[in-house]
Amino acid sequence: MTTAPAPRAGCPVQLTTFIGREREIAAVDDLLQSTRLVTLTGVGGAGKTRLAAEVAARVTPRFEASAWVDLASLSDPALVAELVAATLGYREEGGRSAVQTMVHRLCECDTFVILDNCEHLVDACAEVAETLLKGCPSVCILATSREALGVPGEQAWLVPPLSLPARTTAAEVLGSEAGRLFLERARAVLPAFSLDDANAPAVAQIGRRLDGIPLAIELAAARVRVLAPQQIAARLDDSFKLLISSGRSTVPRHRTLRETIDWSHALLDPAEAALFRRLSVFAGTFSLDAVEAICPDDGVLDILSSLVDKSLVVMETVGGEARYRLLETLRQYGHDRLTAADEVADLRRRHAQFFTELVAAREREMFGGAGEPELTARLVAEEGNFRAAGDWAHETGDHTTSLRLCAALHWHWYARGHFREGWKRLQAALAHAEAVPPLHAGKAHVAAAMTARLIGALDQVAPNAARAVALLRDQNDPWHLSYALVFLGVSTPDPAAAERLFVEATGLARAHAPGSVLLAFGLFWHGVLALNQRDLDAAERLLSENHAIGRALGHPPAIAFPLSMLGHVKLQRGHLEAAAADLRGALRIHADNRDALGCFWSLEGLARLAHLSGQPERAAQILAGVRELRDQIGAAWSSQEKQEFAALGASSPPPRALTLPELVAYALEPSPGLAGAVEAPPVAPPKQASGTRHLTIRALGALQISQPAGPLIWASAKPRELLLFILCHPEGRTREQVGLAFWPEASIEQVRNSFHVTLHRLRKTLGGAHWVTLSNDQYAVDSRVAVDFDASRFERDVTAGLARLRKDGDTTLLEEALTLYGGDFLEHEVVGDWHLELRDRLRNKYVGALVALGERHMKRERWADAAEAWRRLVARDELDERAYRGLMTCYAKLGERSQVQQLYQRVERVLQKELETKPAAETVQLYQRLMSP
Repeated sequence: MTTAPAPRAGCPVQLTTFIGREREIAAVDDLLQSTRLVTLTGVGGAGKTRLAAEVAARVTPRFEASAWVDLASLSDPALVAELVAATLGYREEGGRSAVQTMVHRLCECDTFVILDNCEHLVDACAEVAETLLKGCPSVCILATSREALGVPGEQAWLVPPLSLPARTTAAEVLGSEAGRLFLERARAVLPAFSLDDANAPAVAQIGRRLDGIPLAIELAAARVRVLAPQQIAARLDDSFKLLISSGRSTVPRHRTLRETIDWSHALLDPAEAALFRRLSVFAGTFSLDAVEAICPDDGVLDILSSLVDKSLVVMETVGGEARYRLLETLRQYGHDRLTAADEVADLRRRHAQFFTELVAAREREMFGGAGEPELTARLVAEEGNFRAAGDWAHETGDHTTSLRLCAALHWHWYARGHFREGWKRLQAALAHAEAVPPLHAGKAHVAAAMTARLIGALDQVAPNAARAVALLRDQNDPWHLSYALVFLGVSTPDPAAAERLFVEATGLARAHAPGSVLLAFGLFWHGVLALNQRDLDAAERLLSENHAIGRALGHPPAIAFPLSMLGHVKLQRGHLEAAAADLRGALRIHADNRDALGCFWSLEGLARLAHLSGQPERAAQILAGVRELRDQIGAAWSSQEKQEFAALGASSPPPRALTLPELVAYALEPSPGLAGAVEAPPVAPPKQASGTRHLTIRALGALQISQPAGPLIWASAKPRELLLFILCHPEGRTREQVGLAFWPEASIEQVRNSFHVTLHRLRKTLGGAHWVTLSNDQYAVDSRVAVDFDASRFERDVTAGLARLRKDGDTTLLEEALTLYGGDFLEHEVVGDWHLELRDRLRNKYVGALVALGERHMKRERWADAAEAWRRLVARDELDERAYRGLMTCYAKLGERSQVQQLYQRVERVLQKELETKPAAETVQLYQRLMSP
């Protein structure tokens, strides 16, 4: 069985050099080897987060899994556990809390968790930390906070200031951490700045007056563009005289940093100061368009750039887009200024309006789950702002905004697994549904119907769906009425009544949104009803249409869900091999999309498949994982399903406990009992012929090498590479040829030794010397071994498929060959250059086959099938304009003009970014022709 890698959520990328702190890193590292909870404490700006990042970079390789959890933008203590679980890769669940799930999953996994910025959520963080420490003996936690968490066994460690110079010469100042930090940050804004004996005393004074606080020193250094170090030191001195004369009970470092920010703020002009305080309305990161819309300032871009230059705003590049943020200390300071200016209410209102409109405008694009990666990434980046907007609407009684935001976000909550948060917010908003316009209330009720089904509150599905239909019938919104009708059908126990609702829903979608995810959604549930009623012909027709729409749109959930159900249809027909292909294909897509709901639909089918193939232990193992998934999302089995699945696993030993990634990997392994079971009732697995040896290699994409007993375990990489090398040369290879490919710089004697050690290990892994034979000085895999090598089979089958396509137009063989191409040859492996020629040859064959397939389908006017071929080409090479032109043509023929526009904008953006050029004239002309009335 293949074990999926443990989750790793990386440390934030650092864009500046880390200065000093070698002793501190070593000290914290030592503590973490003897203490399971270390909390870095200190004033804001002391460098807690940066020190934690450097410690984490050293420590994480010792652990199987790790996660960096940034709590700065989170305000609700109830969401701390969910955020920690989500960062570790665990989904929302129904039967147990997020912390209980983590304890269950991490009890035997060495895991390093960093909780950053805990100070405003101390109690919630302490509860999560204590529960993890008690329930998971292999979990180690590093926290940053302005105060200790107060958990038993915690080691609080005060982050010290940077080292300061003992004397004021340039050499002494450069020898201190504070001096080196000042110099580097000063050069970032004024490259010509240098430290010499003339200004060194002033730099030393700045470091001492600022108590070695990194943030304060960075803010001071940013002023060298307009002030000499001597002037900076003088201004600080004036500020501190007033500070020292009052407030002696205040912690000095807190006073120092506050006065430093006060001073930095005083140097801003009125426009800069206004924008700075207004930026504090954002939670987490924010975009330029959000700033321009929310902050009533002229020349926002120039002012924002100035604030970035002055180190008051941090700029990051995420997915090609510039995003901004305030350090938490500065955000809190800015919020105090915003309060003093009496602007909080107006800015919070504008903030909530902007983010509500942002998500409402993309509502239909989000429909159906995680479809467009760029949109999903943008929404994930704005989650802190969505929460802040929702909190404001609830606190101020703006029920319309609250309902609109919840209704628009519910598909994003589904895609991200935030089921409980969504349900909580929807329930709070719907308590005031009677006070808002019917359209918004209706949308929120259908969102609640879906979310209720996800969390297992099945008694809430029908009432919310019925209320949604009643409200939406008179609102001239066929999209949401269709959506509501689908969920009313899903919750209706009478099959005939459900049938009528699905027919009405899909009729509305065909009339007002042809070829859309909405239509696919209605067809899916109509198909599920037909499948449950054993009307297999109707189920196959409905689900096939759903699948074709999903493929044309390139929408992963709209592809995978019907594919999974088509697998169930084929299971009921007894077409086991075809069912296996559909179910495994759907499971791969669901797993890649991190869709737990979709995974269990496919896994249930694979459990049935294993039972029908005579593998009860495999069926029981998969069902155990399905049961775990059902519990997590609160979806109980029906009585009939309980009886069926209990019978499937009744004769098997207790299964092993597997995580979801492990279960997916297990379910996707080749099923040795399937061969021979095609088009047949359940039979025992065929016995392997005596003396026959089998070897299966999957090298197109993720590398897998297995024998019938299971995947091979390799002690080192070279023996595996040797096997692949000789398989790529079935005629055999001499020791000298291997040496030239593997050890080109080695001597003859070194090659001889290395080769024989590697060959010995290869034979041992395979099961004996007879697997690799020597004949006429040529080493090769024994010809009596039955080898299934996907690279060889792909090349052979594509050639045959193209020949058949040219001869009689039949695409079947070519389409089957293309399913073998899971990725480039050995794309994730570190191997020698010997594989590059074959990799490029196979890649070119893949591209050529897709082009031929797309052109053939277009010639036959099979636009959805052609679109799938061109879409796969675009996914393979974003710079291939030929593929874009083919796909735009198909979308136009399918009536999807909006998709044509989006695709053209995408190719424009990609070409500009990667090649700094524009689309070819042929592409531009095609686009203009397709978009003309």
